[in-house]
Amino acid sequence: MFCTGTLIGRTTVLTAAHCLYSIRTRSYLPAGLLHFVVGLDGERFAGHARGVRYVIGPGFDPTVTGKTPGADWAILTIDAPLGTADRVLALSDHSPTIGTLVMLGGYSQDRRYVLTADSSCRVLSVSTDMSGRPLLEHSCTGTRGVSGAPVLTEENGTWRIAGIDVLARKAGAGGYAALLDAVRQRLH
Repeated sequence: MFCTGTLIGRTTVLTAAHCLYSIRTRSYLPAGLLHFVVGLDGERFAGHARGVRYVIGPGFDPTVTGKTPGADWAILTIDAPLGTADRVLALSDHSPTIGTLVMLGGYSQDRRYVLTADSSCRVLSVSTDMSGRPLLEHSCTGTRGVSGAPVLTEENGTWRIAGIDVLARKAGAGGYAALLDAVRQRLH
């Protein structure tokens, strides 16, 4: 599986929990099998690390698509300090409001080794999933591989992570992102 993750600390990556789950074996992958690369340019990269351990959003159910996307996040600890000051993104302190301009960037199946971004999309709604967890609907385009990518907002000239992309809309552009309330609690 190929997903996007974001450095949020020296050895900490934020991504989607479903990226760590194997449908074939019906189990989560061992952390040591997970590879994280930074500065991907074609097939070259600036740094590589392997997973050491991870935490999945409480209550996430990878077997029922769409039931718990608000908990579809994971914090992965990696074995090398790739998170330098120019590579780490901070989490936003709050959830964005409807109409907020956002950006989604990731490594999609269409251009697997090239970072692509939709930089002119907006928050369409903020609601809850079927389990009552917060979920953001956005108008950004993205395909497979963009799962786990950050939904970014610009706050006072600084880009911050407002959510983690977890689902695409069934028809047309847009998707859904897990909001970060539980992630912030876990990190503090």
